[in-house]
Amino acid sequence: MAPGDAPGREGAPSGFDPGQEEPPARSPSPQPATRPRRRRWPLMLLLGVAVLTILGIVAAHFGWIDLAREMVIPVDDEEALAEPPEDGWQPAFLLASFDDEVVEGRLRSLAVLATDRRADRATVVLIPPATITDVPGFGSFTLGEAWELGGASLVAVTVDNLLGLRVGGVLAVDADGWASWFEAPGSAAIEVPSRIVPREGDPDRGFDPGPQELVPDDVGRYVLVRGQGESELDGLSRTRQVIDALLDAIAADPEVLDAAVEAARTFPGTATPDRIETVLRELAEARERDALTTVSLPVVPLGSGSDDLYRSDDERVEALMDDRFAASRDDHASSERLAVQILNGNGLPGVGQDVADRLADGRYRIVLTGNADRFTYRTTRIIVYTEEREHLLAAQDVQERLGGIGTIERSGTPQSVVDLTIVVGADFPPSS
Repeated sequence: MAPGDAPGREGAPSGFDPGQEEPPARSPSPQPATRPRRRRWPLMLLLGVAVLTILGIVAAHFGWIDLAREMVIPVDDEEALAEPPEDGWQPAFLLASFDDEVVEGRLRSLAVLATDRRADRATVVLIPPATITDVPGFGSFTLGEAWELGGASLVAVTVDNLLGLRVGGVLAVDADGWASWFEAPGSAAIEVPSRIVPREGDPDRGFDPGPQELVPDDVGRYVLVRGQGESELDGLSRTRQVIDALLDAIAADPEVLDAAVEAARTFPGTATPDRIETVLRELAEARERDALTTVSLPVVPLGSGSDDLYRSDDERVEALMDDRFAASRDDHASSERLAVQILNGNGLPGVGQDVADRLADGRYRIVLTGNADRFTYRTTRIIVYTEEREHLLAAQDVQERLGGIGTIERSGTPQSVVDLTIVVGADFPPSS
């Protein structure tokens, strides 16, 4: 069972909660009247302090969230939180291409499709599924593994968190889905750069180099095929080619867009038909006037084995987001994003993902997720580690995003890894 999503050991040590009182010392036994009574309370007090100190040291050693050291801090600042731009967040959605012919489906490619109305341009960001990142509610996994753990919705939340961007929904497309998008135009004009021999399946069902007019059924195979000797990054170029071919067909015939949106209604995912129509139309218009940019997510390869594995180049990713997605990020996202830890303190599955989804707009980055020391927290705790105004306001913002629940607390122990810790209690309303 995944970390952060399921109850752990029952009866785990829980330390002391703030405000918990020490048990009263027992009264000394009656003594004969002829002997003076000893005053034991100083000894009992010293013993109690010693026990609490030892428990505090043990709690700190095992990471029990400083249970004895937080204190409530009132946050009275009424400064308005960041609002969306006047024209709203820029239209975007996440396109996930998956192969449903393998067990449980395999994520083959990801692409963020977005337009920037203020700058009158559009962007496609291609993302390799073998990119390792923090998957809210589960820990460190690749995006492909996030697909296996929670499907399209979990991948969307994870990409939101990775990019510091509210993508606005995900659309999952398999081979049949890609084929249906090209039923109206009838074919896709593709330049195959070199011969592709599939790693899996029939080797004769590959693609020869040169210009091709791919029929709809072949379009899906072309996007999803993994050729021998290819890296995952090599395969992303085919996703770009097919997206460009679809946009060209939409620009040439508006009925292609209507057919694409109608077909998309049957695809799994959370992107609405209106958003899909808006993004595809505006991307097609941008491509016509040469205002569409397609880039791959800046990543660094890990290891030299046969399996692909990447990590994001955070500095370059941040520069890319500031350059191409400024209209979809709030004022805080242009500066350093606050690092957040989410701990499941109520034992309900999926709370990490639910919380991460409510924080996904560029201001925060989920860097740690897992289980709290116990699953019996009644009240959500939002813990800050300094008295800096920015962090206190962020804690207030988090509280509002979670529905006004919980308490804001100050930890007595400095923290260098995260800026905020959220211990999710029973008062958190999960997504329906």
